Amino acid sequence: QVPVKFVSNLLSPDITYGLPVTITDASRVVISKNFASVVIKVAVRNKYDGVYSFKGYIFREGDPVLTGNFSGLSKDLVTNGANALDFSQVWSNGGGVAGIDGLKINVNPTTNKVTMTSASNATLQNDPAYDNRYDPVTKTFYLSFKWGTSPATRSATDTLTYTGLRP
Repeated sequence: QVPVKFVSNLLSPDITYGLPVTITDASRVVISKNFASVVIKVAVRNKYDGVYSFKGYIFREGDPVLTGNFSGLSKDLVTNGANALDFSQVWSNGGGVAGIDGLKINVNPTTNKVTMTSASNATLQNDPAYDNRYDPVTKTFYLSFKWGTSPATRSATDTLTYTGLRP
């Protein structure tokens, strides 16, 4: 094991980094020249990355089984840029929601306002009647967004509160 320290304010989550390592001397073993050097990929996490407790309400038009409140869940929010996170929504039964793949939480670091986007569904948008935001004091996301058109409208209102680092 070799400890490595990075100057974190010089690294950006928007860039992929590599750490070249070469073993030049080893006691008690012989290192092949073919395997003496490697490049280790270094992943940079943004300040929002982590594990969050997850609760909320979801609506699926015409479907009382998947519509309703949910709570007691845990969600990994994974860095997808300097101020963005990958996210996946669930139904009230905890099952995954299809049709909004590439769901992303985008944080404006100046205002802490949040914009939700989906790479696969252009109809997805913030609920204009809700204050989508991140609270840096409590490390909590307040999200509300909708997608689809009648008779297949859907909406979700979620609260995600930081509980710790991702493994």
